[in-house]
Amino acid sequence: MVYRIKGTGFWLDEVADAFLSYLEERGASGDAVLTLASGMTPSCPIHFGIFREILVTSFVAQELEKRGRRVRLVYYWDDYDHFCKIPWYTNREAVAPYLGKALRDVPDFEGGCASYGERYMRQFEKELAKLGVEPEYNYQSALYAAGAYASYLRLALENRFEVFDCLNEHRLPYNAETIAERERFYPVEVYCSQCRRDRVTVKSWDPASDTLVCVCRDCGFEGAYAVGDSFTGKLVWKANWATRWHDDSVHFESSGENQLTETGSYAGASRIVERVYGSQAPFSLLYRFVGVPGVAKVSRALGKDGLASRLTGLLEPAMVRWVFARYSPDKPFSLDLGDNISRLYHEWDVLLAKVAGGRAEAAEKRLFDIAATGARYCPIPIPYRTVLTAVCLAKQDLRKAAALLNRIGQFHGSDEELFNLALPRLECAAFAVRERGDGLCVVSLRDAPDPVYIANLPEAVARSVEALAEGISECETEEEISALLASAAGIGSDAEFRKSLYGAVYTLLTGKPNGPRLSTLLSLAGPSTVAYLLKGETVYAK
Repeated sequence: MVYRIKGTGFWLDEVADAFLSYLEERGASGDAVLTLASGMTPSCPIHFGIFREILVTSFVAQELEKRGRRVRLVYYWDDYDHFCKIPWYTNREAVAPYLGKALRDVPDFEGGCASYGERYMRQFEKELAKLGVEPEYNYQSALYAAGAYASYLRLALENRFEVFDCLNEHRLPYNAETIAERERFYPVEVYCSQCRRDRVTVKSWDPASDTLVCVCRDCGFEGAYAVGDSFTGKLVWKANWATRWHDDSVHFESSGENQLTETGSYAGASRIVERVYGSQAPFSLLYRFVGVPGVAKVSRALGKDGLASRLTGLLEPAMVRWVFARYSPDKPFSLDLGDNISRLYHEWDVLLAKVAGGRAEAAEKRLFDIAATGARYCPIPIPYRTVLTAVCLAKQDLRKAAALLNRIGQFHGSDEELFNLALPRLECAAFAVRERGDGLCVVSLRDAPDPVYIANLPEAVARSVEALAEGISECETEEEISALLASAAGIGSDAEFRKSLYGAVYTLLTGKPNGPRLSTLLSLAGPSTVAYLLKGETVYAK
């Protein structure tokens, strides 16, 4: 069953209600363990669009558990799929010889993992763990190697014409060419026992001896392959998907809109699981794609800008969950991971403040609870740009950055306490600095004053700079520093003068004519450092 959200209330409630009604209509026991599944092929570094499928599924699993149902969350790794495309980041000459081999048989080109596929599985599993998602992992290569699917391979081969018909129903009535194609069809992909590639043509299958006779189109090797524990092959994708549904009694999945078309993978697999295995396809929730500005769908083509690890590096784990939970799966959305990051943090902090202050509406509190389940976040709404500035000034020493943040006066506790609470946000800011460098308006303080620049300041600007340097030691909070800035600029001063004054202060502190919010910069830098750089009269203790 393909389910499309109708928009009746919060999407998660609607989906859980519809799914449980679906099970009840089919006579499922209320005590049955419900299997919710997701999965993918680890063929390259994984992009963050994949998060929508697994997070939506895990949100549904958690909601069912809240309603007293027993749940099993499974993630399938198709690491027995073939290596089909040279990734954007690899050396073509080094990688090309492995095309067509199973991902489990391709070496880890970076070293450290048992195979190419394992590297990306382990990386993504770490990202999911950060988000509080820890499913039962199912590695298809291990199951095939153990012969777990041997009986299904035989059943599919025995019913190969039925499998073909399930996959090609949209082509009826068959013409002569399709009929000939049907006669040649075998629902398996075989890896050559010599060159290990999947360029193999099945010539025949003998049920009595349980063997396939195959010839490799690459190396020319021809031989018999027994369908058993040592069989080096797998079911074709849609038959494999149907097999998992049947073997694991999968009740729920969420699938992309491309898979749920009339001729998509779900339709073909659904017919196979019903006609060949005598089971039912799971309840499948349609979700639409996640994009970035200018690109409707995040994919491997986006390269490093679309990596899942980039999203979890830039946003606190609970924020990632919040982003995906607040959009109904039937609605596409775009994530701007550039200058829009600060806005996301601001919106999240507004939600935090409402929840902490008891002002959150029921829907807002519900969304926060989903986001915060099993995921870290900074409970103090310190503006992201402020944290980013502190991390820059501290040269990515996060404990030092926390100490700088404690000067602002928003937190009443020790530097160590602030460090422990703010660590998720500090880590994200440090990631942003490492990733984008000078392109992020990264700021650092001068090591010494610039006496020549000071001497050449216009007289009015110089007086205001001096007033600022002398008054900064009396300020204890950023609000007081803001008031001092206003006073130094002079009541009634025009915008041009304020621009000149602020440009001079930025230049004396950082060597650049602009930067982060000036009151924040002055607060984080500290009074002795500010006075030293503005006038050169106070000893700067590094």
